[in-house]
Amino acid sequence: MSDSIAQQDVAETEHTPDPVGVVDTEDANPADQDLVGMSVCSVDEAYDMYNDYAFRVGFSVRRDGLRFLKTQSGGSPLVGFTSRDAYNSLCTDALNRLDGTDSNTLIEIFKRRQSSEIDFYFDFEVDLESRLCSFFWRDGRMRRDYDLFGDLLVHDTTYRTNKYDMICGPFVGMNNHCMNVMFGCGFLMNEKIESFVWLFKTFLRSMDYKSPQSIMTDQCAAMAAAIVQVFPSSRHRLCIWHIGENSKKHIKGLRNQKDFLDIFNCLLKYTDTEAEFEFYWTRMVTTYKCHNNHWIEKLYGCREKWCPAFSKDYFSGGILSSERSETTNHSISRRLSKTSGLCDLYNSFVGVISEWRSRENGEDVRCSQGVPTMVMDNVKILLHARKIYTIEIYYLFEEQFLKGGSCYQECVMLEDGVYKYHVWRPDVDIIRHEVVFNSRQMDIGCSCNPREVYFEEVD
Repeated sequence: MSDSIAQQDVAETEHTPDPVGVVDTEDANPADQDLVGMSVCSVDEAYDMYNDYAFRVGFSVRRDGLRFLKTQSGGSPLVGFTSRDAYNSLCTDALNRLDGTDSNTLIEIFKRRQSSEIDFYFDFEVDLESRLCSFFWRDGRMRRDYDLFGDLLVHDTTYRTNKYDMICGPFVGMNNHCMNVMFGCGFLMNEKIESFVWLFKTFLRSMDYKSPQSIMTDQCAAMAAAIVQVFPSSRHRLCIWHIGENSKKHIKGLRNQKDFLDIFNCLLKYTDTEAEFEFYWTRMVTTYKCHNNHWIEKLYGCREKWCPAFSKDYFSGGILSSERSETTNHSISRRLSKTSGLCDLYNSFVGVISEWRSRENGEDVRCSQGVPTMVMDNVKILLHARKIYTIEIYYLFEEQFLKGGSCYQECVMLEDGVYKYHVWRPDVDIIRHEVVFNSRQMDIGCSCNPREVYFEEVD
């Protein structure tokens, strides 16, 4: 087991340049006194003061706190700390409440499974006072699933669902039935870079240092920094659902303008080539005069992490958001409450994983007993696809095959067995795609995807 030490100190925020007053924590504040005009020296002091105020007024710090603070102080810059600062500060109190019996029982469960199962793996991290602050586990089935389906890894840490307020971080993928598959699960006490580095290194070590091709996450800066350190060869993708939610806060005025959301969503989801993306991006910033919008500029700067046109050389399974991981969190939340302990969390995860595997077994049986119904008979490529794909994957392939029927094509070159075509959808595509087919080598390349595809003769 790893006995590495997790730093639990919470960084202090900068002092207010010209403080109006100092908080006297010994005086009892009346319930109707607001917080305007008060100043604090650290995140801890701010939350002690605000926690007391929230109790007197009668609302939840966790749910409504930051929103109320922003209103009282006159805006986000005047609050003095972010939501992540607040959560990282509260983790110190959570550690003080961490039940040693609960954590020791969980470790004993892991040890028993490791002694009885060939490929069960777990690791944990403690602080200076030997209190559990991070842990990770996976079983042998998860390792085998990762070997098969680990090209795409989805990791989301936006959910907390236990009495210690630990961060739930499942590692999720997609199997050959387009179903969720679990690769492992980690829990952290805070969202610092070193915490994610520990978790990712532990995951990688448990998988014999095999890195995924693509990693899908939310827009957590600490997580992004850890990915660069631990998974340098993987492509980091950002969840477009989180980008859409953030846009509601940062560009609310633009979103309310006529037709803005149409072009914005097109950029997020539907541009096939870099040239097409640049065309629509230029149209958006010109039409809506948002060249100098700071959030829009930052979004453009990280376009390779979220735009499908820039990531086609890495497998992503067509997934644009981390909803697979969020589905896991939703499944867990239905079984737990904020008073649930670590062993309750573990048992709930085992239950969710058992349900997933039961459904997967059902699909395996379904595929072994029959083949999908074809929309058209006697089409060789569909007959071949039906033989080699699962039912769910076949229907996805068939859908794309039928969409290809609406495309126009024009042969623009033929030389030494090499055909070059222009392909486009009338009244839809503004840029024609170039397809090159080498009949001698039986390979094909398209301008919408830089990788070449090789074909064999189909009987």
